[in-house]
Amino acid sequence: MLYNSFTFMLFFLLVLLAYHLFAMPRGGKAPAVVLLAASVYFYAQYSLMFFGLLLLSIVVSWFVCKRLVAEPARKKLWLWIGVALNVVSLGYFKYYIFIAHNLKALGLSVPLFAIALPLGISFYTFQQLAYIIDTYKSGESKESFFDYLLFITYFPRLISGPIVRREEITHYFAEPEKNTALCLKAGLTLFVIGMAKKLLVADGFALYADAVFNAADAGKLVTSFEAWVGSLAYTIQIYFDFSGYSDMAIGVSAMLGIPLPVNFASPYKALNVVDFWRRWHISLSRWLRDYIYIPLGGNRCAPWRRYFNAFITMVIGGIWHGANWTFILWGAMHGFFQMIYQLWSSNPRNRERIPDNVAIILTFLIINFTWIPFRATTFGGAMGILQACFRPVAGFGETIADPFAVVVYLIIGWLAVRFAPNSNEIMAKVIKLTPAKGYPATAPDAPSGPFAFMRWSGNAAWAVATGVVFAVCVMRFFSNATYIYFQF
Repeated sequence: MLYNSFTFMLFFLLVLLAYHLFAMPRGGKAPAVVLLAASVYFYAQYSLMFFGLLLLSIVVSWFVCKRLVAEPARKKLWLWIGVALNVVSLGYFKYYIFIAHNLKALGLSVPLFAIALPLGISFYTFQQLAYIIDTYKSGESKESFFDYLLFITYFPRLISGPIVRREEITHYFAEPEKNTALCLKAGLTLFVIGMAKKLLVADGFALYADAVFNAADAGKLVTSFEAWVGSLAYTIQIYFDFSGYSDMAIGVSAMLGIPLPVNFASPYKALNVVDFWRRWHISLSRWLRDYIYIPLGGNRCAPWRRYFNAFITMVIGGIWHGANWTFILWGAMHGFFQMIYQLWSSNPRNRERIPDNVAIILTFLIINFTWIPFRATTFGGAMGILQACFRPVAGFGETIADPFAVVVYLIIGWLAVRFAPNSNEIMAKVIKLTPAKGYPATAPDAPSGPFAFMRWSGNAAWAVATGVVFAVCVMRFFSNATYIYFQF
């Protein structure tokens, strides 16, 4: 049930009516019951079998957490049991086929059979791992099974995040925000902004990216022009696609009176690769930092070990995204650039040698190159595009019908991600940023100067603009476009 579908619109309309007209006036557990019923239906309608797996995973993880609290003398054993069961489940469904194919390539006899990937398993596995580890550290697990079930299955963020901690959201299930009118207006606006990002921007750039990457994955030689167009188009596409999804998820949740933490903060305005990961998929970045990087030693060790920790953390992040060598290469590239930056910035004087505008462009280009193996479906395709970016191959190629037009689109796209305010800044008047560690503690600055007109106020003009954009987006529902991160 995609956000950009008539099915979801009808589903969510019914949820809103039941929630605000019946559950909220009754108070107590009624709002949470409606949310849980909606969340169960939202996931179960994809596949009852996958819902059964999700429910089993929830029951086991909740039981482990209760044992962690009840048996402090054996809590390390229960921690390992909980982590192992979740990792094994994720590993089997997501990585068995990949591992089996590679073992067969080495001459080993390994059974191969079809395994369907449960929707959202990467996200809800990381969500449950965080809960188990936090319970181990705090020695507390106050949530009932009902509360835990809702925490994991909460439908706005179940499929593709954001990945949240219990202290950031569970109290809102019991006491949602009371200003219903403001929540509805602001949430709907953010939802439409996210939908426009996806349907009106990301899907347009996808046409160029898909044409180039499909050709490269099929073994065709792409020209340097095609390689640059394809990679830059995908760099812009994935930002608008995933940040658009996050805006929609946060907007849906806001309409229910439950704030979710921001997940993007203009990542292509980053000054370096470390800064990029503070702005891109913030909830995943924080997870990797808190549950991988810091336990490995983080910054509290010798320089060589610090570089190793950063590299391994990024490789694990790459593996989490998908079972393909291209994702491992993507993670390794990010790990390599993280090491290079840490080494370079160890000399404070180096940080002042590159002007901010130059640093932003250099970082953007680095990130652009790393997206190439992320998008390619074959290792050969990724190498073909990377090589064409640096080794001149003349001509416009066969995949780009109008070279001049695509260059103009790319320039406009880059100007937008470089200078335009992000969704958080547009909605600065009402956005609620969690004070939890790893997220900004204060609201972003509202747009000013030439972008002051984009400052949300909730007035009639904004209502009309939102309605017009929504109507345009609805006409794109028939494209059946999926979100990039749904595959993870």
